[in-house]
Amino acid sequence: MINPCETKDLNARRTENTCVYALTNIHPMENHPFKVKDDEDMEALVESIRQYGVLNPIIVRKRPTGGGYEIVSGHRRYEACKRLNKFDVPVIVRDLTDEEAILTMVDANLQREKILPSEKAFAYKMKMDVLRHQGSSCQDGTKRSDEALAESTDDSARQIQRYIRLTYLIPELLKMVDEGIVSLTAGVNYSYLRQFEQMTVWMLLMEKSMSITTDKTEEMKNASKAGELNEEQIRGYFKCNASKPKEKAPKKQSVKFALDEISDFFPDMKPKEVKDKIIEILFAWYDSQQNAVMNEPTELDAVIMNGGNG
Repeated sequence: MINPCETKDLNARRTENTCVYALTNIHPMENHPFKVKDDEDMEALVESIRQYGVLNPIIVRKRPTGGGYEIVSGHRRYEACKRLNKFDVPVIVRDLTDEEAILTMVDANLQREKILPSEKAFAYKMKMDVLRHQGSSCQDGTKRSDEALAESTDDSARQIQRYIRLTYLIPELLKMVDEGIVSLTAGVNYSYLRQFEQMTVWMLLMEKSMSITTDKTEEMKNASKAGELNEEQIRGYFKCNASKPKEKAPKKQSVKFALDEISDFFPDMKPKEVKDKIIEILFAWYDSQQNAVMNEPTELDAVIMNGGNG
């Protein structure tokens, strides 16, 4: 560790002094709900730190288990520094309890422009758990935790509860919500299903030919609550999109003549008579060809006719 920073006032709740710590002495927060994605934003952050360094110090606190420091805010900056093989990084050490660290982490990350539904879900749940543990979210205790949380976010109390429901999804379905394959409303409805029911839903969704409407997910949720849902019934809520392609009948071929093209061969005959006559002629021609093939001398006949001389 380089230039360690210690709190001068032992009675102070926190210190805002900026220090420089070895990267190996800093560790990500356990159960951190926000993913560090390898995307264009990360590439831009890496390039920015390469050119200008870490402009905003990483917020850390002493690890509760001992041995180094835990990141409260700055996991993406930490990852970028690792990719650049930096030895040390500027930090601000705060004296935070577990609950204070969670609140700080959630509030800092909810300001990001791009947040996955799963990230919001677990972040809201973590903050709600803290607010509930504290007993009340305001001095007079008249507001619910979700109402107090809504005041600091762009989501309503009801929407916050909907996001938190996503934490009850199996990972496979939650990933589909993040990818936009499953809508938020459908994801919330699926969250009320038991795990084996959710797994059945996921397997059906993996079949590209199967789909389900939002109304049907609501019906499925109610059936599960009533204990009236099994695998066969779940499949009944889905519809098959893939219709068996109709086999195209072979296209009939035809030969057409303008009557004036062949009228010289069939003078004073009506079109129907001309057609019948042509078919009659074709049959006669076909029979003559078959007879010619039958009467054609074979190689053995040729040998006999030549007196057996090869």
